Amino acid sequence: MKSFDSFGSSVESSLNQSLVSFDNTLDQAVKRLATASKV
Repeated sequence: MKSFDSFGSSVESSLNQSLVSFDNTLDQAVKRLATASKV
């Protein structure tokens, strides 16, 4: 059961990292769109 717990937490942390990088990418895209529309 212990190995399954560590597997679950590693999956969770990699998911969190993916979500964070996706968030940052989305944020940058929104900022680029915002500056592009101002021009």
